[in-house]
Amino acid sequence: MKRLVLAIFVAAALISGCNRIEIEGDDAKQIKFGAASTRAEVTSANDILAFKVFAEMNLGADNAEDGSDKQWISLLENERVYRDNSDADFTYDNTRYWVNDRTFYFFGFYPETINVMRYGLENGWAYTSTIEVPYAADLDFMTAIYSQGITGNAFPESVPMQFVHRFARVKFNIKKAENNKEDKFTVTEIGFSGISRSATFALMYRQGQPYEPILTPNSENGTVSRRNLNKPIEAEGTDLLGNNGLLLLPQTIVAGQAALNISFQYQQKEDTDGTAIENQTLSKALPEVKWEANKTYVYNLELKDDKNIYISTPTVEGWGTSQPGGFIIVQ
Repeated sequence: MKRLVLAIFVAAALISGCNRIEIEGDDAKQIKFGAASTRAEVTSANDILAFKVFAEMNLGADNAEDGSDKQWISLLENERVYRDNSDADFTYDNTRYWVNDRTFYFFGFYPETINVMRYGLENGWAYTSTIEVPYAADLDFMTAIYSQGITGNAFPESVPMQFVHRFARVKFNIKKAENNKEDKFTVTEIGFSGISRSATFALMYRQGQPYEPILTPNSENGTVSRRNLNKPIEAEGTDLLGNNGLLLLPQTIVAGQAALNISFQYQQKEDTDGTAIENQTLSKALPEVKWEANKTYVYNLELKDDKNIYISTPTVEGWGTSQPGGFIIVQ
């Protein structure tokens, strides 16, 4: 029987000297990240090819300086996990291995371009980041959390990360009023003003207590917009943005605080040669609503004429999370 000795050097603030944690067996088992065969469709047919991950390991009472089971070390920090295509296995560069009778904690986030920092706490840690919603509101920020306690050498085949959306998705259905169904409307731009576009993300584990991730908005004067739509409004109504929607920070909208802004071209039915096309922009105060993470809010809009628009209280729908062990399909 082979014996692999894994030497883990721990910062002096956590532990003195070098800990030697022994793994018994023919081979050490590598920590892997795998995608399940079943994926939940969310916004398109493109699935995740890369994300980043943090990994923590509990030292256990036998290896901790204070003899408690509350001391942890960092195994992976902002490690890129990637694959070449949706049929390939995930890999990463700084290989780590399971250790018997330990507890592991994993935090993954997407997209990999987000800057997440790790801070050590007494018997724990915190992950933080400033999240900025782009002007086009097309960033799909997702996280996955997984904790695994190892009993003996019963190591899992892979880390079953389950990603969830941390933003809310807003969609629009728009139609023409009965009295102007023969007129032509073509939407060119739609968005919001007076909303939060920046937030602080925080996730903490301390004194054996995991905390839920939180996003705290930093301001309420931002503007987002989806431009160059060129979407004609059909007689039966039109879905302006499809499944993509505007991806926005979870936040509470107070009545009158924020506004919907819509730009369109208007052509009356009597204008047969297109010489009297008007370009219009309308703003309408939003009704009170609380946008929550991982939910879809559908606003029904009605253009009464070229000067008035009706906006409903949104209906709330699910968005979608990956199957356990799998990954969400994203735009």
